[in-house]
Amino acid sequence: MSEGGLTITRQEDVTVVDFRNAPVLHSAGVREIEDQLYALVDDQHVRNIALDFRAVRFLASQMLGVLVSLHKKAHNLDGNVVICGLSSNLYKVFQISRLDTVLHFADSLADGVRGLRGPAADLEQPPAPAGPHRGWRAVLNKQVRIFFAGALVLVPLAITVWVAWQVGSWLDGLGRQAFRAMGTRVEPPLGIGALIILAGVYVFGLLTHLWLFRGVFGLLERLVTRLPGVKTIYESVRDLMNLFGGGSRQMGRVVQYRMPGSDMTCLGILTNEDPLGLPKDDPHRKVAVYLPLSYMIGGPTVMVSPENIVEVDMSVEQCLKLCATAAVGRKAVPAAPVRKPADTGEATKGT
Repeated sequence: MSEGGLTITRQEDVTVVDFRNAPVLHSAGVREIEDQLYALVDDQHVRNIALDFRAVRFLASQMLGVLVSLHKKAHNLDGNVVICGLSSNLYKVFQISRLDTVLHFADSLADGVRGLRGPAADLEQPPAPAGPHRGWRAVLNKQVRIFFAGALVLVPLAITVWVAWQVGSWLDGLGRQAFRAMGTRVEPPLGIGALIILAGVYVFGLLTHLWLFRGVFGLLERLVTRLPGVKTIYESVRDLMNLFGGGSRQMGRVVQYRMPGSDMTCLGILTNEDPLGLPKDDPHRKVAVYLPLSYMIGGPTVMVSPENIVEVDMSVEQCLKLCATAAVGRKAVPAAPVRKPADTGEATKGT
C-alpha cells in the first residue's frame, strides 16, 4: 500500500514503512507523513513498526520530533519502532540530538524485523548502524581526542616556558654585554646577566622615588616627546607598560557599547570622555571607546554617544583577558536541551 510517498507493507506482525519516495525535506510533506504514521498507531493500533530509511540521505528537522512521538505512541501499546538502514552521516544527526539513546536502530531492514519479532530485551540497547569502516573510525576518533586532551595541557605550558626562556636568554645576553663593558674578562655564569639587568631595573625603580631624579627624568621625557616619530613610539610603549605595570586604571573604564537599532552589545574600554572637546550638554558630544578584538592584538577605537554605553563592574585587565580569548574556557557551555523542532521547514542534513 502506497500513501503520499510512503510504502506500507505487512510482514506478519510487523508493519514496514518504506521512505523511498517520501517527501521528508519540507514541512508540508512532513506533516502528511506525520498524519499517516500516527494513524497506524492511533487508528489501526499497529504495535511494531520498522521504518526503512535506506534511501533517505537528508531529513527535515521536524521529522526528528515525529519519530520521537511515534516511538512514544508505540511504546504505550507495548510495541516498538525501529529505524532501519540509516546512513552513517544521517545517524550523526541523531547522535548530536542525543536521540540515539531514545530511539532504536538496526543495520538493515531484516535485522529490524527480526528484532521486533524477538524478545523485547533485544531492543533495549539501540545499536548504531555499522556502515563501512565505522569500527576503525571510532577507534581513530577516540585516539585523536586523547591526543588533543594531552595537547590542551602541554601546549600552553610549553609556550609559557619557551617565552620565559627566550626573555630570560635575551636579558642574560644584555647583562653579559654590560658585564664585559665594565672591562672585566671574567665570564659570568649562566643567568648572572639576567640578574644584573633585573637588579639594574630595580635600582632604577628606587631612584624614581627621589624628587631630584623625577625632575631630571621629567625633563628628559619632555625632550623626547618633542621629537616627531620618537614621541609616538615612546608614548605607545609607555602606555603599554603602564597597562602591565598596574597603571591600567589610567587607561579607562570597562563599558558595554550597544549598537543603535540592535540588541547586540560589545565589550570595550572607555578611554576618553571628551575626545572632541565639546561641552557635556552638547547633543553632538561623543566619547572614545576602545573595542579589543579576540585572538589578536589591537582593535578599533570608535566615537559613540554616551547614552549607548553602560559601565561594567570589571577591571581593564579582566576585560582584555576576556576579549583576548573570546571567553573560551571561562565557564562551561551547557548543552542545548532536546526538544521537538518547530515547524520551520528547514532541512537537517547529515554531516
